[in-house]
Order: sequence, then structure tokens, then C-alpha cells
Amino acid sequence: MAIKIELVPTLDHCIETAAKREFLKAEAEYMQSNKEDKNLEEKIELLRMFIDTANFRELRAESEKYLTEGKVVKFLLSLDNGKLSYTMKVGRRFEIDNIIYGPVSSWRLGRSLGIDLLATRGKTCSFDCIYCEWGKTVNSLTQRQEFVTLEELGVALQKAKGSFADYATFAGNGEPTLARNLGNAIDMVKSELRLPIAVLTNSSLMTSSEVRSELARADFVVAKLDAPNDSVFQIMNKPAAGLSLNDIIQGVQEFRREYRGKLALQMMFLDINKGWAKELAGIAEKLSPDEVQINTPLRPCNVRPLSSAELAAIRAAFNRFKRVVTVYEAVKPLE
Repeated sequence: MAIKIELVPTLDHCIETAAKREFLKAEAEYMQSNKEDKNLEEKIELLRMFIDTANFRELRAESEKYLTEGKVVKFLLSLDNGKLSYTMKVGRRFEIDNIIYGPVSSWRLGRSLGIDLLATRGKTCSFDCIYCEWGKTVNSLTQRQEFVTLEELGVALQKAKGSFADYATFAGNGEPTLARNLGNAIDMVKSELRLPIAVLTNSSLMTSSEVRSELARADFVVAKLDAPNDSVFQIMNKPAAGLSLNDIIQGVQEFRREYRGKLALQMMFLDINKGWAKELAGIAEKLSPDEVQINTPLRPCNVRPLSSAELAAIRAAFNRFKRVVTVYEAVKPLE
């Protein structure tokens, strides 16, 4: 009888990591059993063959193409008479409707139920970051608008009730603070779902007291800050006209003074800004976040991610902070 294994990668745990984790788990189970187990031996052999022979670069690219769309991907491995075979199955979307999706696995938030108050065709954002997994900004905006009504959100929330998640997270395909009803939406989601609220923001509109007041209704705000100066800011984040890095930093600083919830700074590191870690750590120190999240783009995009060693060197510049997490530490890839 052929032995079969199912591996389920996510955007935070690629197929290679899933396979290696399952291999180590099976190997540890076998060592602890103190007796022969033919099925477990075949499972270990199947995983070893898959790890040794699979083209993980291609499998990762193929699976992440669907994962970034919110679909479920499973790899089915089998071993029949010593011969390895595997297939990739793509299942239903994580989408509950066009406003709410998930829960999905997040290295920063655990199980995250996504709320997209933009729900637009193409990315709607005040930045056009070179590393964005969603591609180029289609709708470049700095003025807030109503994209999704509270009535539409209310209908979507009825479908999402009962979802098990660590956070309901305002994110989606663009910058959530562009939605001018964000504050009321946070209140509605908190009331209907009884979940802690997180907001992932690029910080660009935190110069506005109205935006800061609405963000303050969330339990956890993750604010982006990638650039130490305007030159890097323009190249890396490609902000809409009129946005100033200094003004944004001052806006985050003002928010920190007002906010009583948890504030994290998320910093994306690429080749272009990896030499500015000390300067960015200095800016972060002035902003007094509860947590610093050091990231590099492990999801498909047009720029090279930094290695775990490069990110570890950058992390050393932030050793004065009590809470620092890097994407590699959170994902813990097995190499």
C-alpha cells in the first residue's frame, strides 16, 4: 500500500519549510518510539526523497502565486514501491466576501481575519513601494474617501461571525487609513466579532489628527517606516506627491504620545537601505514603539530579499529595544 503525506504551505511557511519540519517531526517520533515502525520509516524516507529531489524554487513560486490570492495550497506526496510522486492541489479561497478574508497566517499577528475597507480593483495606496507583493499602485491617493459603506461592512460581518482568529486586521490591497470611515468601522468590527483590532498602515496619513484619533480605537497598530532620509524614501516607497518623510515621522511620534494601545514599527530592509540600520534604529528610538518588526520580502515581488544572516546583522543595531522580531525568527525556516 502506498504511503501518502499532505503538506500545506502558507505565505509564512513555504513548501520547503513545511517538508523539513514534517521530516524532523517524524524523525523525532521514530527515535522516541524505541521500536521498528515500517510506516514511520517509509514516511521519513518519502520526506527525505522529496527534500533531496524537489525543485523548491519552482514549487515555492508556483504555490505562492495562489497563496497571495488567498487560496489554499496542498502538496500530496506518495511513495509506491520506492517511487516518489507528488501533486499540488489548489483549494477554495480564504475569502469570506470581497471585504473580509481569512483567517490567514501572519508572522506578526498569528491568525488574522482581514478587513479590506478599500475593496477596489487594483491597489489603492499613497505609496508605490518597490517591494509590494500586490504590485504597482493603480489608484494613487492621499485624500480619504469612502470605498465600502458601513452597511456593506455589516453584511460582510454577519458572514464572518464565529471565525476563530487572534486579530481582526484592517489591511487589504492598499492603505487602510485612506478609508474615511475607518474609525466607525473599527468600532463596528470590535462590537460584532469581539476580536482585538489591528491596523497595518504605511504611516503616511498619521500626520492628520483625525487619522490618529481613528487609529487610536485599535488595539494594535503596525506602522511602516523604511527610510532614514528623503532620498531613500523616494526610491523605496515612491510616495504620492506632497508626502514628506519628516512629517510622517512627526505624525508617528505624535500618535505615540496619544496612543495607549500597542504600537509596532515595521521596517522593510532591502539592499537599498540595509546600510542605514543604525540610523533607522535611532529614529525608532525617538518613536518609542512597543515592538520593532524587521522584515524583508519573503513573498513574491520584484526585489531580492535579504538573507537571514544579513537580517541578523541589521537586528544587532536594534538591541536596545525590549521587543524586536525579525521575519526569519518568526517563520523559523529550516535550512
